[in-house]
Amino acid sequence: MNILRIVLLGIIILLGNSGYSQDIFSKISKKLYRCQLKIKPKEKDLKGFFYEIRMKVDSLSKFCSSESTDTIFFLESFSVEDGTYYGKIWDKNNKIEYTYYDGNFDFSQKDIFTLYACGLLENWDLAAIRNEEKLNSTMTSPLTIFGSRAIIKKGKVETDCIRFKEFYNLERDR
Repeated sequence: MNILRIVLLGIIILLGNSGYSQDIFSKISKKLYRCQLKIKPKEKDLKGFFYEIRMKVDSLSKFCSSESTDTIFFLESFSVEDGTYYGKIWDKNNKIEYTYYDGNFDFSQKDIFTLYACGLLENWDLAAIRNEEKLNSTMTSPLTIFGSRAIIKKGKVETDCIRFKEFYNLERDR
């Protein structure tokens, strides 16, 4: 009888955390959409797609944050050449990376964005991101990347967003 109670309590706790995660993720995604719209790039429709893709990721319960999460980071991009969306979502405990093409996700992708770019975003070092963009964005048509962070304090969400060109330094980013 005690084992049954423990199992039921465990299920209730898991479901409770999942509900929190989905509620907060939905709230974050809406705020990110508004934040990205303020950047005013020509890719207005793209931001709507990023929002839709984040909501699909949420519906699949692929990224589960907990109540102890204080900041969630997002890197999102789109390749015009092949129509693929790229994304990475992470916090201090969890990480997912994905591609989305033709209505299908692939969550087996690793290192879609460089560790260096992720570190700059985590530190919210906008000056270094802009510097890297100038120095190391030499590709013919670099991807536009949207970097975002959602800071969660006592159930309230604040978001910051940046749009930058993909950068890569062969010596550092291999």
